[in-house]
Amino acid sequence: MCQGPNYSTGPDCSLSVPSTESYWVMPTVKPFGTSLGRASHKAVVQEKVMWVVGGYTFNYSNFQMILNYNLDSGTWNTVASSSGPVSRYGHSLTLYQDKLYMFGGKLEMGSGNITDELWVFNMQSKAWAQQSPSTPAHGQVYAVEGHSAHIAELDTGDVVMVVIFGYSSIYSYISNVQEYNIKTNTWLVPETRGATVQGGYGHSSVYDAGSKSVYVHGGYKSLPANKYSLVDDLYRYEVHTRVWTILKESGYPRYLHSAVLLGGTLLIFGGNTHNDTSLSNGAKCFSADFLAYDIACDEWKVLPRPNLHRDVNRFGHTAVTSNGSMYVFGGFSSVLLNDVLIYRPPSCEAFVGQERCEAAGPGVRCIWRQNRCLSWEPSFSTSTPASFCPAKPATVDERCHRFSDCTSCTANTNGCQWCDDKKCISALSNCTAGVRNFTKCSIRNEQICSKLANCKSCTLNLNCQWDHQQHECHALPAHRARKSSNVPPSLMS
Repeated sequence: MCQGPNYSTGPDCSLSVPSTESYWVMPTVKPFGTSLGRASHKAVVQEKVMWVVGGYTFNYSNFQMILNYNLDSGTWNTVASSSGPVSRYGHSLTLYQDKLYMFGGKLEMGSGNITDELWVFNMQSKAWAQQSPSTPAHGQVYAVEGHSAHIAELDTGDVVMVVIFGYSSIYSYISNVQEYNIKTNTWLVPETRGATVQGGYGHSSVYDAGSKSVYVHGGYKSLPANKYSLVDDLYRYEVHTRVWTILKESGYPRYLHSAVLLGGTLLIFGGNTHNDTSLSNGAKCFSADFLAYDIACDEWKVLPRPNLHRDVNRFGHTAVTSNGSMYVFGGFSSVLLNDVLIYRPPSCEAFVGQERCEAAGPGVRCIWRQNRCLSWEPSFSTSTPASFCPAKPATVDERCHRFSDCTSCTANTNGCQWCDDKKCISALSNCTAGVRNFTKCSIRNEQICSKLANCKSCTLNLNCQWDHQQHECHALPAHRARKSSNVPPSLMS
């Protein structure tokens, strides 16, 4: 890292500050007594300190549940805490008002079960407390691993922890959103609208406070006909309206990767890209792929991989942002990793003049306002793509055929319409009775049932029935829909 004058930066101190170029650096980690190496942990940042909680390791005998890393000095500390949770991995971690909220995950000790425990760590008193939230009548809280979570403020002013997807040992892959209300200490599984999304394990997600939206990419999912696969899907979930939208897919399926939001751009790093099928074409388990999604223009770009003169492939790592940089920590690449990688994108303010400003990228989205080059934010624009984006090619029917239900056909960025209540085609094509807004769709139980991945989750829904031959969940004919939920699901499966 550069020492001395504050006008130089980059791995060899040759770049001006701010810089029109991006770069990666690997700080020298100061000696540290305790083993840092871990994967499927979680990290958050508060005031230049990265807090790391939990994770998988080969030997838990001297494992530290909580570590923190000073982003300025590059030093690690262990955080001693009073009696608290047993070690876990695949959990979620969020930060709200000097408290860390840890939910779910797979317990490494004892039973090895997936848990629905919610623990809160007070950063001032260094004490853990387990919460005992209430659930609504007939409600369900899913014990999950491989999910993600974000703190968001609803229009009512209530602050909630939004839990996205995950894998349940009882109900398989979960397509629901779960909301934990911090003030009332209650769980809710809200009804969502918009596209019919498929939940999974090991996706990555980021929250944009300006637009109150969560962006969810990739994951390992259950597909029709009892198949499982990595996916390259990108979804947006608007927390205040509870609406799902399908955005452009990346073209690079993966799971256990990281995602951050920097300057209006979603940055995806690493992950496991091996599908365990003949379709994976020798894809590597451990990836150093670096992808950028331009939120304004609904477009993906592949960025150069880190040029750090060593192998930085990994999955199960974390990435956080602070002061305009991305900090990657840990993960797995046949060994458990304990390194920190830092990525600094180009700075919009370094681009002089409107033409250079608006041409900046890929990996950064800049906008010219009041004779200054500024970083674009999702809250700047209500429509996708934004007005300054290059024109998209006209939508062809083939781009829409993959959407098999009305809401997914009409809640995406492909320019499709649901035609004659049976097929998804381009909004430019002729259609006798076309629907172009998801709010005009009639909800079909078939779409809801088809996303339920096992017998238990299928029989929780009174309008669905599990097909034991096909291993699929189907909608019951309307006259046969079950009227009562008095029979426990376990007896119906």
